[in-house]
Amino acid sequence: MKAHLYIYFAFTLFILLAAPPGHAQDTRTIVRQIIQASINNYPGNCPCPYNTDRAGRQCGGRSAWSKPGGYAPICYGSDVTDQMVDSFKARQTMRVVTTLPPDKKVFDPKRQLIKDIQTELARLGCNPGSPDGIIGANSSAAIVKFGEVLGWETSTQSYNSGEFLQVLKRLDTKVCE
Repeated sequence: MKAHLYIYFAFTLFILLAAPPGHAQDTRTIVRQIIQASINNYPGNCPCPYNTDRAGRQCGGRSAWSKPGGYAPICYGSDVTDQMVDSFKARQTMRVVTTLPPDKKVFDPKRQLIKDIQTELARLGCNPGSPDGIIGANSSAAIVKFGEVLGWETSTQSYNSGEFLQVLKRLDTKVCE
C-alpha cells in the first residue's frame, strides 16, 4: 500500500514540476492576442509574411511587415515587448473592473457610511437629498444646518465618521425643522 502512495506522490510531483507555470502560459496567450489584434487592424491583405493574398499566394517579402515605413504590424512573438504585454494586462484589468453589472457593485464601506449618515440626516429633517454615498451640495448644506442648530463646528470632514453616525442615531426628534 505504501509503495502505491509513493508512486502516486512521485507521479503527481513530476506532473506539477513538468507543467509550465501559469504566468508564462498567460503571457503566451497575451502575445498571440496582441499579434492577432495587430493583424486584424491592418487594412490590406498582406500584413505578415506568412499571410496569403487574395490569390492564395504567400505574402512573403510583399507583406507590410517586410517593408520599411508605413504600417508596421506585429507578426511574431519577438515583435511583442514586455511593455506591450503589461499594457495589455492593464487594459484587461481595467475592462474587468469597469464592466461590472449594476447589481454587482463593489462594496465600499466609506460610501456606505456616508449613505447611512445621509439617511439619518433625512430622518432628522435636515434634507441631505437622496442617500447616494456622496457628499454633494445637499449633503453639505444638511450637515452645516445640523451643526448650526446644535451650535457645533460645521466641517463636512469632521462629520464623515462612524462617531457622527452614532450621534445621529441617538437623536429621536427632528433637529433641522
